[in-house]
Amino acid sequence: MASHKRFVKNTFFQYALQFAKYFFSLLTLPYLTRVLGRDVYAVRVYVLSVMNFLQVFLDFGFNSYGIRAIAAAQEEENCEEHEGRVTSSIMSLRILFCLIGAAVLAVLIQLIPLLRNNQLFTWLSYLTICAKATIPDFFFQGKQEMEVMTERFVISESVATALILFAVHSPDQLVLIPCFELAGSVVALLWSWHYVFTHYHLKLQRVERDYVVQAAKESSTFFVATAATSVFSTLTTLFLGFDRWCSATPADISYWSIAVTASGAIQALYAPITNSLYPHMVNNHDFKLLKTLLLIGMPVDIIGSVAFALLSEFEMGIFGGPEYLEGAYVLALIAPVFIFSYPATLIGYPVLAAFGQDRELTTSSVTAAVFNAVVLSFLLFSGNLTLFSACILRVCTEMVLLSVRAFYVLRLWRAYGSGNTSEVAS
Repeated sequence: MASHKRFVKNTFFQYALQFAKYFFSLLTLPYLTRVLGRDVYAVRVYVLSVMNFLQVFLDFGFNSYGIRAIAAAQEEENCEEHEGRVTSSIMSLRILFCLIGAAVLAVLIQLIPLLRNNQLFTWLSYLTICAKATIPDFFFQGKQEMEVMTERFVISESVATALILFAVHSPDQLVLIPCFELAGSVVALLWSWHYVFTHYHLKLQRVERDYVVQAAKESSTFFVATAATSVFSTLTTLFLGFDRWCSATPADISYWSIAVTASGAIQALYAPITNSLYPHMVNNHDFKLLKTLLLIGMPVDIIGSVAFALLSEFEMGIFGGPEYLEGAYVLALIAPVFIFSYPATLIGYPVLAAFGQDRELTTSSVTAAVFNAVVLSFLLFSGNLTLFSACILRVCTEMVLLSVRAFYVLRLWRAYGSGNTSEVAS
């Protein structure tokens, strides 16, 4: 079947992309944790946490909306015109949001001493995420041309990684890191747009205000879901930095960051499947494939979770070095999150959004985020926020997310299996 062949092809290139990400991360992360030391590395971690929040705002769900819109355009007669209108609307909105984000960051710098004491590092980091936000990845994913993204990533990250390894040798060179990351992002930006213009002959166009507003409105649903799920780890990092109520040290923040990075590397293995599954589900409503992916993936996921916990000291030694080994227990505590995150990710955006269940997708994410934020705030203000309690909460939050999404997907599954789609609409 042609659609299945395309799914397999796109999944292959997505895994190639993830392998490239691992390769470059394994070069830079262990190097920077050693070169910068725990305290300076904690500065980088904290600034990147703020950037993660801002990056979610800059995306505002435009990527998810764009993928669905570009995928749907392939069935229309005026495909190229529709693609140009969608892309033009998204880029106009993203530029606007970059300006708004800059104003927000200016306020945060005045409010947060750590940002104020590292303003150049902070602004360069923000320029980097702005460059990444304006890369048209949604266009490639919507057209199911994942190999373009893989080739571009390898080239751009090679530039940034090489510059970091050859030029950053001490904590006082912290500011050079976002300079080099910005250089890599600019390479990716120019590469992507050149390919879109020359290969697909895309033409940007002036778009009516009503169409842009509609694009923003449809994207906002995805934004709420994405923003909610980003709270899980990033908000914890920010709260650990509130030394007035929390006794966490810079070393604790570093341990937590390494645990989040390491677990995120495992969870990134889901991305090739979900990124390929989403456009496939939009076009085919293939629940049989979804069932197969769950049956095959869950045993592997459980085994991986156990192995991640058992190898926690080895992993912390690789990512951080001997100086960080006393925080290895954090990796073991957070390991159970994988058991819930794989199915939660697989049935979320690639299924609920593909079937137009945007409200249900948002509800699941917001429910989990509110649970996380409320419990995290209680722990903080009661003086009980520790790395141990943060890890347990992270696992429980993923469990809540899976429970809510499973409820909606089972209802959807039954409705489409029986042909009673009116049940879904209601």
